[in-house]
Amino acid sequence: MGDANLDQEVSWSLDATAHYDSERWTADLHLFAVRYDGFIDLRPTGEEDEESHLPIYAYLQTDADFHGFEAEVSYRLWQEGTSSFRLEGAADYVRGDTDLGAPARIPPWSAALRGVAEGPAGAPAWRPGGSPARIGWRTSSCRPTATPC
Repeated sequence: MGDANLDQEVSWSLDATAHYDSERWTADLHLFAVRYDGFIDLRPTGEEDEESHLPIYAYLQTDADFHGFEAEVSYRLWQEGTSSFRLEGAADYVRGDTDLGAPARIPPWSAALRGVAEGPAGAPAWRPGGSPARIGWRTSSCRPTATPC
């Protein structure tokens, strides 16, 4: 359930980024911290919809703090002319606390791996007219809370 009486969220954040680039490798690391005044969070009301028997959630405001990182790395495995194949990996972690406990709908971590093939002059190797061909895997984790993420 929405609430038109909620105030606007106000946040203060600090971000730091490091970048590395070489002939075959690129890497980025991003660190962040954010403090919210009036963070809008979705929480279970403890009630259930009579027809569907699904739980009812309401938006509430609370103060919140988040911190974490995002990391990305890429390795060019093969290159011939303007065609190439690279492996990419990414991971992120976020820790959040509110006055009501852990925030809802925010997985604490995720990770991804993928292979990317590009053809001549940046054109996709196997998909004409589209983005580079990608094959990948992604996973994330949720904290055990009463609210889904």
